[in-house]
Amino acid sequence: MNSKQDFSVLLDVVIPRKEHPSHIEDGSAIVMQEEGEFTYIYYEGNQYGATNMESVNGRLQVAAGRLLTSAPTVAKMVLTNETASTLFQKIGKYQYSSNSLNVAPNCFVDFDLWVRSYKNLNIPFTPEPSRDESILNNDDFEVLFEPSDTMTFDEAKAYMFKRGLNDKHIWTVIDGDNDDNLYAIAGWHMVSRVNYIVTKRPWVYDNQHAMWLDYADVQGVS
Repeated sequence: MNSKQDFSVLLDVVIPRKEHPSHIEDGSAIVMQEEGEFTYIYYEGNQYGATNMESVNGRLQVAAGRLLTSAPTVAKMVLTNETASTLFQKIGKYQYSSNSLNVAPNCFVDFDLWVRSYKNLNIPFTPEPSRDESILNNDDFEVLFEPSDTMTFDEAKAYMFKRGLNDKHIWTVIDGDNDDNLYAIAGWHMVSRVNYIVTKRPWVYDNQHAMWLDYADVQGVS
């Protein structure tokens, strides 16, 4: 590979299809780049439990850094383009310079299942917080987190206590800054607060946003 890489380039993020190499740890972050007839694949499964690689983005940053610098590692594969497309499914793009991951909306569920397999922790995938590109739409939010109905502060506290849930299951429903939409933001918040929801599965990143109510959908505006 070219040893002088652009660190702002968008790399393909992939997950294995049903039949995949056994040496790739479940839940590994996998990036790849095509060059001519071959595809270079680098992966990181955090086999030794480094704290900086517990998150998906942490593992992606290590794998992508190795790919972009052609660093020597056993955690890589070089395959023909055809073989790579047979073994792996593209699910989104990763940029090393900003440590940002964007997953295609139709791939959220598949990627979530793969991320949950990491060390059998069953932690759902949620992107790094961003009010723009990484906001979850309502359908994905429902599937990934299984939210409750809205409730008051006291109702939410009682609901969580009864079910033995911690604060990583609470989301605050807020008014949009520049629109009439309602958003769910991970954690307890006061600014622009409307009410609260509790999710069956915990959030991972503080301030993760999701669409709760799209005003255009309510009004029937296309």
